[in-house]
Amino acid sequence: MTSSTAPIETGPSGTVTTATSEVPLRLASALLAPGDLEGFSLSPAPPPSADASSSGSTGCAAMDRVDAFRKPTLQPSVDAKLQRFQPVSLVYEVLTQRSVEDARTEVELEADVFRDCHRLVAGDLTGDLSPLAFPTLGERTVAGRVESSAYGLRQNTDLVYLLHPKGIVISLAIMTFGAAADSDVAQEVARVAYRKVDDVVAGR
Repeated sequence: MTSSTAPIETGPSGTVTTATSEVPLRLASALLAPGDLEGFSLSPAPPPSADASSSGSTGCAAMDRVDAFRKPTLQPSVDAKLQRFQPVSLVYEVLTQRSVEDARTEVELEADVFRDCHRLVAGDLTGDLSPLAFPTLGERTVAGRVESSAYGLRQNTDLVYLLHPKGIVISLAIMTFGAAADSDVAQEVARVAYRKVDDVVAGR
């Protein structure tokens, strides 16, 4: 797999970046782009992070296990942020290349969080957490919803983790504001994201 010796940065304001200098170039090409989702454009600023590595104390043992597992930097990984104004929504995607065993462990730990935890504190995102019914994409799919408020508006964030058989974890945060979240939107985003990764892996 081809590696780069320098960080990759594309798009305005660093909207697509790498977390390490050893990210395979083709992994960046598998990220969602505005043309993949109707009505979306590159986000000029990152949405609140749902990365468990920055989570606060919730008193939930399952989330502590995720924190402990992610303490070593997960590399290589790339991320992208997209936004849409009608209806107002944000999509944040992270692709992480891991060993198949570690990728499976990560997704299973996230599944434990959605099952056992009822409150999420992750970066700027805080709210009530519940599991979310979701179709299986790839080897394993787990999902949950965080209900919160921002600036007096209802905010719903669907968190989705997709496991590609080659050890790529697709992490998605699909946020909507001002109305109840429609899981059909998250499912469509997840289908497009998984298909794009699978096409890149297969060389299509």
